[in-house]
Amino acid sequence: MRTRLPKTIVHRLVTTLAVNGFLERDTSSAKYRVGPMAFRVGACFLRGRRLETEALLIMRKVVEKCGLPSHLAILHGDEGIIVAMVDNPLPVKVTVHLGARRDLHATAIGKAMLAFQPPEETRAILRRITLVRRTSHTITSRRALLEELEQVRRQGYAFNNQEANLGVQAIAAPIFAADGSVRAALGIPFPVAIVPPAEIKRLADLAMEGAKEVSARLGGG
Repeated sequence: MRTRLPKTIVHRLVTTLAVNGFLERDTSSAKYRVGPMAFRVGACFLRGRRLETEALLIMRKVVEKCGLPSHLAILHGDEGIIVAMVDNPLPVKVTVHLGARRDLHATAIGKAMLAFQPPEETRAILRRITLVRRTSHTITSRRALLEELEQVRRQGYAFNNQEANLGVQAIAAPIFAADGSVRAALGIPFPVAIVPPAEIKRLADLAMEGAKEVSARLGGG
């Protein structure tokens, strides 16, 4: 679509949007794409959506049961976006902001959503994204990640073992829409220091139970 605006004005507008984070430049193609601030504004809009409304009710129950925070993410393009959070009462917290962008390959919520896409879509996403090494635990092999995603499908939840941030683990389960698709996930992040390994399965059960209840409220799985 043509704006019919002078190039100088367009350049000034694009520069302003980029400086403020609403656009970002792809260094390989020199083209602009939507930036993180646009996602944060979008997250504010999403606050009124049914998904978040239904999920928040369940997330509060999850937090009450485990004493840990709960996050809700949606699949947006080739990444996850945090659209809702319920904090925990403990002094030790995992800090994440609304609108935060999350890697699909290095986070529990990302892997929970990625694992339940149609196989051809999962492979297409993996061809498009770069498996950036966030920590020494990050999975950077596509073959290894596909094996991990197969395990996620079998067990019904994803586990992040300090793959995005050292000292932080997380559990997440997929949320199914009425048409059977997965475009969201419910996660429970936690510092490694306060959750013993023996407790992880209990947290996984809570995440799956919560995600299943949200799915049911949406008419899904």
